[in-house]
Amino acid sequence: QTERNQTMALTSTFDARLAYIYGAFLIFGGIFGFVRSQSVESFIIAGLAGGAVIYAGTNISTIRNKQFGYRLATGVAFILLGVMGYRFYLGGKFMPAGLVAVASLLMFVYNALQLNKL
Repeated sequence: QTERNQTMALTSTFDARLAYIYGAFLIFGGIFGFVRSQSVESFIIAGLAGGAVIYAGTNISTIRNKQFGYRLATGVAFILLGVMGYRFYLGGKFMPAGLVAVASLLMFVYNALQLNKL
């Protein structure tokens, strides 16, 4: 049981860091979108989504709120996958919609698998 707890602790630390990186990626993408094309919408949405994922990461790193953290990260990734996947489908440009869609797909699958293990 102790070895399993240590493995879960290491996984939680990795998963929290992954959420922080994904959240920062979203926020910096929003900043880049704002600077490049003055898109206030990108700035606000990316800030909210990135902040939510970073908040999810802080919950993933705790024992009590781990399930909530995974659910939040999975939900945000699912929504972004749908929105940005659709934008990529319509526009055909990989940057930024395709990149965010791919990153969101990876995060959705990973977090859903981790949530299923709880």
